[in-house]
Amino acid sequence: MPAIPVKWLRQSTMGGCTQLGTITEGTFIAQLKEFLITGFNPQTPATATYAGGVVTLTFGSAHGFVPYQVIEVTNAVDTDYNGTFRVVAVEDITAFTLTYVPDVAPTASTTGVTVKQPPVGGWELVFEDIPNFRMTLKRTHVDATPYYFKIHNSADYQGGAGSNSWWAWFEIVENYVDETTYDLVQAYAWPASNRYRATDAESWLFADDRMLYHVVNYANGTAVPTVICVGDINSVIPGDRGHCISQRVYYDLTGLASEWDVTTDDIRNYFPRNNDSLHKWMMTQYHNLPGITAWYTMGYNSSTWGGLLAHPNAANNGMVLSTQPLMVLENGVRGVTMRGFLPGILEPLNWSGTLAGQITSGHPGMESVPVQWIGVTNHIDNALTNAAAPFVIRLDNWRDQVG
Repeated sequence: MPAIPVKWLRQSTMGGCTQLGTITEGTFIAQLKEFLITGFNPQTPATATYAGGVVTLTFGSAHGFVPYQVIEVTNAVDTDYNGTFRVVAVEDITAFTLTYVPDVAPTASTTGVTVKQPPVGGWELVFEDIPNFRMTLKRTHVDATPYYFKIHNSADYQGGAGSNSWWAWFEIVENYVDETTYDLVQAYAWPASNRYRATDAESWLFADDRMLYHVVNYANGTAVPTVICVGDINSVIPGDRGHCISQRVYYDLTGLASEWDVTTDDIRNYFPRNNDSLHKWMMTQYHNLPGITAWYTMGYNSSTWGGLLAHPNAANNGMVLSTQPLMVLENGVRGVTMRGFLPGILEPLNWSGTLAGQITSGHPGMESVPVQWIGVTNHIDNALTNAAAPFVIRLDNWRDQVG
């Protein structure tokens, strides 16, 4: 089958991955390492058979794989079973099976099979300090911007006041030589905990070889996640080497605005909105000279995604997604400049909360593309009750959207 460059992790439903802790050092970077670098959930099925166009792997107990998850099958004696595939269906009630469609028809059965979720690929671990919960990452794709990402996930960042939050300190650097020799471009905190998360809430990771989206649920008031991201947009500027973006939440080291269980704290994130540049930074302006600049998206909705059309859409009684990628704009010295497109994100034109957490496919104009729907928040202050906005992300390919 064609390559599957986008991988995803839904931590509470996928087996074999590290769960974000509550006040546990290192769980965030451990989860990132499994997702980006090593893969996770290696399993050995009891049998592997082929019939009716699909391979069925049967396990002796619950295997932890879910529909639409990407798996890597290796070590089969009949090598036609091997490869990277998307799970078609899962049956865990009695049979503990999963099915996938092979590239070519193999023999009726084989042995030796192992299966796991493969790493995203294109990410390299250039430094790791396990005792002190630090690691440094870079992207290896020839077109990736030359930035390194340094992450510190120790108790040093348990909120400024030290009691009611848990963060990972995140630095974007360039001209990296080693852990003491580099140029700092930007530094901020990422939420790195499930503390105060509602029991039915969820966190996700999505990535390809140049972009990472972290959808984390850490505000206890509404149990709605927010989106943190870092990576390269699809630039339209030839030779652009500074089109790495970040999205963050407000944080300080004094505790004045960093504890997410405090109703007066103003910890906000405005990701699912057009024409809003709050907490959004790009590593350089269009001229690529040093200095970060704000960015924002522009699409069909005037502000919050999902608000253009009524639900359901009267013409077809359904949900409507724009097939056009969201534009990424910046305000430079020459005014508004179009820098490129936001990878992977599909702008929903209407929204129903019943879709939150669902994977759908068959949308007009992209019938074969599976997409994940998530209800995300425009804020992190748990004293507020803003309705969730839709975040919809492609699960196939993020780099075919330019042009």
